[in-house]
Amino acid sequence: MKKVAIVLVLVAIVAAIVVVFTDTDVVSFDVRLTDSQVEEAMTDEFPISLSANGLADITLDSPQVELTEGSDRMVVSVDATANVAGARVVGGSAVVETGIGFNPDTREILLDNPELLTLSIDNLVQDLPIVTSVVSQALRAALDGIPVYKVEADDVETTIARLFLKDVRIENGLVVVTLGV
Repeated sequence: MKKVAIVLVLVAIVAAIVVVFTDTDVVSFDVRLTDSQVEEAMTDEFPISLSANGLADITLDSPQVELTEGSDRMVVSVDATANVAGARVVGGSAVVETGIGFNPDTREILLDNPELLTLSIDNLVQDLPIVTSVVSQALRAALDGIPVYKVEADDVETTIARLFLKDVRIENGLVVVTLGV
């Protein structure tokens, strides 16, 4: 996460220098983040615990991010452990497709509108529509708005980067961070 912040700071400094020396009104640069860089930043938010309406308490961990060329959404696969009815713990996985958003006030890149693609938890009857519906709603509530990356203002470099962060989007299999003056 520190590497991403350093790259953002360097691009912001270059943008500021260009504005000062060229008397340009608006300058913007795009920084492209790979799925592994997003995944590394996301791991700070995990594990995530959620309750599936009394059906099971589920813990999500070890996110794996896949950014696909031609899609404006990303796929996040997670390990899932479920404590079913307080009696037994079973393991499995969940795959969620999500958009990505940007909160300009907090300067956070967030998961946006996650949708459950697949759920596979041992000995849990996920083929029943009610189970899939309850788990899907719980996953959506737990993951929507989760920060993927936040530019912390704990030193001069990251404070500068926060000031220049304008937009975030998924484009051509990358997370594109736009910095501008």
